[in-house]
Amino acid sequence: MPLVLLGIRASLREEFQCSSAELVYGTTLRLPSEFFQPPPSMPSVPVYVQFLRDVLHNIRPSDVGPRQSNRPVYVPKDLSTCDFVYIRTDSVLKPLQPPYTGPFRVLKRADKHFTVDVKGKSDQVSIDRLKPAYALPVTAAAASALSLIVPPVAAAAPPPARAVRFAT
Repeated sequence: MPLVLLGIRASLREEFQCSSAELVYGTTLRLPSEFFQPPPSMPSVPVYVQFLRDVLHNIRPSDVGPRQSNRPVYVPKDLSTCDFVYIRTDSVLKPLQPPYTGPFRVLKRADKHFTVDVKGKSDQVSIDRLKPAYALPVTAAAASALSLIVPPVAAAAPPPARAVRFAT
């Protein structure tokens, strides 16, 4: 409602050849539409659209570089000399499931993969998935100490059969 009154006070009165605001205040009122005038250097819409088309036509994608990184992959030093390796499991693991399986015997080595004996079959595995397996050397003293700690397991005799009677 106040904008309507402002418009009425700013309208021209024919009998006085001025607005009622000029009679009361001695000057004209500024209407809200006069506060927001377009800038004088604004190009017309077709010229601006053509300018945008030219700019977008000349845009070229920037070079993001190679997708694969050139960082060296960590390879353990002992991987080239070890006899047994662990193989990393590259799947979703269940809780408390070990991330590596093995140890497996190394049959043949190459630059990027090893041939490994997995459950009786030879399988080529990338060196990125391998970890060397370390084992303590078994000496005669260690074997005799182990035999003192852990007694040999003898073949157990089957338990005696029991006679069962059924009441009739």
